Amino acid sequence: MTEPSSDGEFLRRALKPGADCLSVEKLEICLQDGPARPDLSRHLESCAHCRAKLDLLRSFYEAPRDSTEADAVRQIEQRLRKPRAIAPPAARSRWQEFLQVRWLSPIAVAMAGVLIVAAVSLEWRRHTAPNLLPLNAREESVFRSGKLNVTAPTGDLLVAPTSIRWQAIAGAATYRVRIMEVDHSELWTAATSESSVDLPRQIQAKMVPAKSLLLQVNAFDSSGRQLAESDVVRFRLLQKVYSR
Repeated sequence: MTEPSSDGEFLRRALKPGADCLSVEKLEICLQDGPARPDLSRHLESCAHCRAKLDLLRSFYEAPRDSTEADAVRQIEQRLRKPRAIAPPAARSRWQEFLQVRWLSPIAVAMAGVLIVAAVSLEWRRHTAPNLLPLNAREESVFRSGKLNVTAPTGDLLVAPTSIRWQAIAGAATYRVRIMEVDHSELWTAATSESSVDLPRQIQAKMVPAKSLLLQVNAFDSSGRQLAESDVVRFRLLQKVYSR
């Protein structure tokens, strides 16, 4: 094997990226709490390039150790946010003197690349991240100020209902009413512009004692956009008890 001609040549060979080197996103996974994924750990054990990038990325996320480092981080952030412009030569800082050493130039280039890629990636994620809602908040995803309340029928009933009523929503042009089985299979649906609707006889006939049914009402404006949605309301007709 041919010996490296210089320390710089040795570092360039050791830190040269391979075809299977990890991306910044996968390196970020290694920074999370808990044990790293086995495939990532195995690669890091054998790849000096990725270990160096991981150390640089870890130092990027860590808080500055002193005021000098904090100033350097602040300057990098400001330069990333501002348009590129020609600036007058400034006094050489300790970081500039350190990175000017010839044998450190490959590391300096790698550090700058990791910092720029990480900063751009974080900024892009911050602006494009979706506004997520918890899975159990589906009924609250509509406008909170326009939540629709069903007034009847609800709960246990002594008399079979003949109509469905709800509180009107400002700006609503159409209401959609649905009656469903407890497994959410639809029995009947209707549309109306009023805040109530009469139940047809065939649906009233399905409301037998002790059988639970579900009810939901949606409100839409004239363009078809949903304004509000009621909770899924459960109701049932109580069974009559005859005394001797």
